[in-house]
Amino acid sequence: MNYEYSGYLRSILDAPDVTTRDQLDHVLFGREDLAKWRTHDMPSDKEWQRVPAQRMPTEHGVRIIGKFHEIRQIDNLSVDNPSFWAPLSNIGVTDSRFPIDVEQCPIAEITYRCISDNAFPAWMWAFEGARELEFLPPTPRWHTVARRIGHNGYPSRLDTLAIR
Repeated sequence: MNYEYSGYLRSILDAPDVTTRDQLDHVLFGREDLAKWRTHDMPSDKEWQRVPAQRMPTEHGVRIIGKFHEIRQIDNLSVDNPSFWAPLSNIGVTDSRFPIDVEQCPIAEITYRCISDNAFPAWMWAFEGARELEFLPPTPRWHTVARRIGHNGYPSRLDTLAIR
């Protein structure tokens, strides 16, 4: 499986030692957890609301399925700037692990793969009046991306996580 750092971590680190990484404090959302998440995203964003979506547990994770064929004029959209998505998030889900203390767990890591050639994966996290969105490299093979969330004590917590 490929492993890469994102953001400024990319310029200072190589892939981590797996044994050391797995011994650190962490919050893990596995297949069973993700199967309970909802196909909802930030209410202020309208584009996801036009895409009927569902989540489907699989042997290794959760598949996010969006029905994009019902969107008018989707063929006119730029392939470099996808503006409709099918989300999977913890919005509206009660989970005692949220909010996540960013000082204790400053690195977010996601393992994913794309089974569609048209997939443009992204992840979004929301915190204290703001949010961050990062597009992920599309890949048909399992791939892990890690990114530092906090910078100089901000944000102090992560409230929402969405996979798009």
